[in-house]
Amino acid sequence: MPPYGVLGERSASPRLGFLSGALRSLRMGWLPQCQTAVSRARWRRASMQHHGGRPPAPPPRAVGACGNRWMGASSLQRLSPPHRSFVTSAEAAAPDRYVPRTLLSAVRPEVVSTATVPTEPLPLAVPTVRLRPGKERLFVQEQASLVFGGALQEPLPADGTLEVPNGALVQVRTARNRDDELVGYGFYNADSMFRVRLLWQNALDGPQVPARRNEAGEWSVDVGALLQRRFAEARCIRERLGLLADADGACRVVNGDGDRLSGLCLDRYAQYWVAQSSALWVERHRGDVEAAIRRAFPEAQHRLLWRRNADRLARDGLPPSVDAAEAESAASSPTASPPRVRVREHDLWFDVDLGTGQKTGHYCDQRDNRLRLRQLVQQSGAQRVLDLCCYTAGFALNAVLGGASHVTAVDSSAVALEAARRNADLNGIRCAEERTAQDAAAPLLLVHDDMVRYCARLFRDDNEPLYDAVVLDPPKLAPTVSSLPRASARYRKLNRMAMQLVRPGGLLLTCSCSAAMTQSGKFLSVVQAAALELGRTVTLLGEFGAATDHVLSPGSLQSKYLTALLVSISERRPLDTMRRDRGEASRDGMQE
Repeated sequence: MPPYGVLGERSASPRLGFLSGALRSLRMGWLPQCQTAVSRARWRRASMQHHGGRPPAPPPRAVGACGNRWMGASSLQRLSPPHRSFVTSAEAAAPDRYVPRTLLSAVRPEVVSTATVPTEPLPLAVPTVRLRPGKERLFVQEQASLVFGGALQEPLPADGTLEVPNGALVQVRTARNRDDELVGYGFYNADSMFRVRLLWQNALDGPQVPARRNEAGEWSVDVGALLQRRFAEARCIRERLGLLADADGACRVVNGDGDRLSGLCLDRYAQYWVAQSSALWVERHRGDVEAAIRRAFPEAQHRLLWRRNADRLARDGLPPSVDAAEAESAASSPTASPPRVRVREHDLWFDVDLGTGQKTGHYCDQRDNRLRLRQLVQQSGAQRVLDLCCYTAGFALNAVLGGASHVTAVDSSAVALEAARRNADLNGIRCAEERTAQDAAAPLLLVHDDMVRYCARLFRDDNEPLYDAVVLDPPKLAPTVSSLPRASARYRKLNRMAMQLVRPGGLLLTCSCSAAMTQSGKFLSVVQAAALELGRTVTLLGEFGAATDHVLSPGSLQSKYLTALLVSISERRPLDTMRRDRGEASRDGMQE
């Protein structure tokens, strides 16, 4: 695909239209453009026959359509007034910029002049870093977006004496002794394990990044336009999924690496929008980020909140002692006293605290799994359901809505349980804190206790009936790969205790939100080991991840973090049978 798009002028003769387009393509050396001209000529010929020899109007393009075609801003003068006002309203009609054609997606102009569009990529004043020989395959063929320190040539910078400060935009190129090709543009950080976070990749977006010219006539990357393009693409995906249709809904609008905006998330909660930064570059370019969000999402104009992931920012080199006034200086929306907002999720209402709630206020990533539990309860007729580490009782409320008559939600946080009570009240679900005679009819029981202690107490009580379904959704136990062995033992213990409370043939929905565990692929083995310790076997019924709005990029699968396993638990075998089976298996292994 060429770096600039060329739309030939309309002609009453499809043959002349084809020839003019083909000659232009040959003159500019672009075979793909010639193929486009052929396709356009065929479409015109067929359409003219259908319309009685009259040239039809060009078909509209979908809003937010992705592409790498650009037009000179002075070409806007050739557009009709409605089309020109559309681009002007997007703040793109500046003579020192190049405007993406996707801004004209819904109002494709009939004539676009190409006289002002350069035939070569613009010379940009951007620092350069280079890949080590042999590393280009990761970012060209596999389209990875995170450049680790081991993939770059040291010392930096590679060209001249230009310094590269943390958070600065750089261009990444292949090794000089190779073909010296452009890989892409991203933000550099010498203090992070991710040396460069690529936001623009030549293999995906073309060589010409959005650019602007300063008063001295020098061209540089237009960070605001680049971000706006990424936000427009993210919005396009969520609109196609229907996630923005509900005015009271909640969803993940920008999912970091999945939307090729590494270190930045954007969630929508009804009329409020919450951006969360977890990378140094996001803080350094906060003004551009917020401005681009407001352009791509006009609904967020006056209700955009900013939150920071302190742990990840510290790992990315942002000092924790950064001045709070400096952190809030970039033309932000009001952040004092963030509100609580009510959102709707699959016919359930949730009260979300946008200031102190986990993540950005609500676990949108478990939305599909919560609905899945409700459907399982309906289909299986489960009456007794246990929700361990319930937080604000999202799974528990869905179980009640699915028809369960006895649902217990356990969490060690009194604040979380208070939010769970508010959610129950919002949905007209009666809840209790103890099983008393007067609250016997309450379908939801809220228990303030540690899950390990609670499960141990229930297991010792032989009179306590087992549960038809148990949900286990603990907090992150493996924050790093080095902590995985210890976390695996912890996961095994928690799953063993949860399985003790599942009746024979019952269901267990167990989750891990640790990226290290998910990417290791060992979570199912951990669950299986827990079952073997109890003398029970598990049958895998399904493996699920985060909700569909948590999109993944094929080049950044390391951002996948959530695993939810649905398993069926068999009947417990006697302890002596377990020992005999293990002994026989051990002898068989020795004989082999």
